[in-house]
Amino acid sequence: MKNFFILQRPNKNYQMSNMEQFIPIIIMILIIVLLVVYRNKIRRNDKIEKMIRYTLTGLSSIIFIFYYLITWLINGVKVDNLPIHLCYIVNILCIILGFTKSKKIYDFVICYGVIGGVASLISMDTSLSSMYLKYYQFMISHISIIVIPIYFLLVHRYYLKEYNVIKLYLLLQVMGFAVGIFNHKFNTNYFFVLFNSNLAAKGTILEGVGEGYNYFINLEVLVLIYTGLIYLLAKVFNRKIKHTV
Repeated sequence: MKNFFILQRPNKNYQMSNMEQFIPIIIMILIIVLLVVYRNKIRRNDKIEKMIRYTLTGLSSIIFIFYYLITWLINGVKVDNLPIHLCYIVNILCIILGFTKSKKIYDFVICYGVIGGVASLISMDTSLSSMYLKYYQFMISHISIIVIPIYFLLVHRYYLKEYNVIKLYLLLQVMGFAVGIFNHKFNTNYFFVLFNSNLAAKGTILEGVGEGYNYFINLEVLVLIYTGLIYLLAKVFNRKIKHTV
């Protein structure tokens, strides 16, 4: 039983089956399709809206809290098993959003959660096994940071103001710089940020961004381009809303 909580794969050469890799993604897509189709009915029925929102949030919070509590109880709290990857920080914020409906939290998770979740599912660690808890924690956490912000967009009509994108970019810079210092000091890979190498991105889609100091520079350029695209999309989207009101 202990192996279920602490292991990630049955052997070092293990690779996910197609079912392990794609069934969670198919389930996520079906949830999003159902939200698109029934968004107006959900919005008009407070009881159903709360039931769906609390179910999504509750499942995410239970698996997240359970995974880290068990991990820390068995292995202890260590610098390399903290929930400070960007996706897991967003996961925590999505849980808070689901219970509080905070618009300020929504702005951050819609800006960085959805793309982070999609990128992680595309470049997931395919050595994870459904025999162990880590697989379910990874899948549910990353699906949650996609589905919960989209739920608030579709059902509660939360929108991202373009001027907030700039504030969120500056906030991400502060967070990334602080985490980069932490990674440099403790040899960890949170946020996949290191200032002088790409070691933090090994095994991920970001590994090809560059090497040495070029990795950090190119990573900053990618974040800036992404922020610019989000800003333009938010501006166009908000202008369209104003014309339709």
